[in-house]
Amino acid sequence: MVTTLDATASGNLAHHLRRTIQLAWPVMLARAGLLVMALVDAVMIGHVSGPDLAYYGIAMSPFLLFMLVGTGLLIGTVVLVAQADGAGERQRAGAVWRLALTLALVAGLCLTLVLLPGPALLKLLGQPPDLVRHGGTVLQILALGLVPMLLFTASSLFLEGLARPGVGLAVMVAANLVNAALNALFLYGPLDLFDGAAANAAFATTLTRWLMAAVIVGYVLAALDRQALGIGRLPVDARRLFTKLIWLGLPIAGATGLESLAFTTMSLFAGWLGTLEAAAYLICLNFSALIYMLALGLGTAASVRVGNAVGRGDQPGVAAAGWVALALGLAITLLLAPAVMISRSALAEIYTGDAQVIEHALPALTVVAVLIVVDAVQGILMGALRGAGDVRIPLAIQAVAYLGVAIPLGYTLGFTLDAGIEGLIQGLVAGLATAALLLGWRFWLVSRRRTSRA
Repeated sequence: MVTTLDATASGNLAHHLRRTIQLAWPVMLARAGLLVMALVDAVMIGHVSGPDLAYYGIAMSPFLLFMLVGTGLLIGTVVLVAQADGAGERQRAGAVWRLALTLALVAGLCLTLVLLPGPALLKLLGQPPDLVRHGGTVLQILALGLVPMLLFTASSLFLEGLARPGVGLAVMVAANLVNAALNALFLYGPLDLFDGAAANAAFATTLTRWLMAAVIVGYVLAALDRQALGIGRLPVDARRLFTKLIWLGLPIAGATGLESLAFTTMSLFAGWLGTLEAAAYLICLNFSALIYMLALGLGTAASVRVGNAVGRGDQPGVAAAGWVALALGLAITLLLAPAVMISRSALAEIYTGDAQVIEHALPALTVVAVLIVVDAVQGILMGALRGAGDVRIPLAIQAVAYLGVAIPLGYTLGFTLDAGIEGLIQGLVAGLATAALLLGWRFWLVSRRRTSRA
């Protein structure tokens, strides 16, 4: 039953704006921190060696695909914790966290085993010998950081579901400082352990990810009320809860994987075009992903607030939480888009001083200005639908958008019509726009009907 306060809040726009921003900004910054780490790596590598930037980029593409699939598998954590919190059942939240850690460990180990034969994997994907040899080594080093990354993600999602996103932000800020310091030691200092800047930067980042996991897991165990949250014990229906976590996570992992697959495929296409194109595409990918982390913060806030509304049976609150988050995301990205177009040359120069790479990146960055808007819309709508426990239809929508539109259109534009990486990114824009329209239609339907807990 919805209380008077809840009912009032459901119709209060100022309340929704305030609560969404309070939840979103730490998540925005924490998610952006993940990409800032990659940005720092790319910038420091790019100013040492242009080819090493391509090696790092070609390795990051499959790594990010697997990391995002693993993250998608865990996103049910924030949904179940938020719904339990909204229903006044906080003692179940700790059980969700423990089960999520188990899932993160098992999934992380399985995905790591697939990535460890890095050179063989890149060769299988048709990359040139230079990218296979150097990029494969980078991929092997990055793969060793996948398990801690997923352990960190499970813990940060747990804290976000409890409306405590600031912890993940604090860990991420500290991690970026540590990563930059380690990069300086490995790239410019006495700890040059590997052949090339890309491999050294990858090793620094992997070490940092293990530290991140240790710190956030330690915080949960030491700083939270373990009894009130049920951290010290599993409920009698733990097996059913674990099954629910997996069944929520599988469609989300599939949807996240499909989107990441589209971006990864374009990266591989860029590698087919050449080393310069691969480096230029990395600039576009890294920058657009950095902006997307801001949208992902709003998507997470939408998941939490929609999940809370579902938990307390507040259907008007479900609709308001989702649409307010979307409006905020649109406002931010529509302001950023013209700024990207105007400053694209300066943006490219941040990453590298290689004039040829910059020349390839500039036309593609013009398209990125449009991409960040449609990418934000679909990401926030996915978050709102997850909070409502609606994950299967969105998976089908992502399949149509990315497998049916983005990848084939990107290949056609990039190769058949000789548009290069600019055409690849235009294909992504078309796929993301398709997803945004269909997901908007889906959330409109979901927000108009009574939603039950996942």
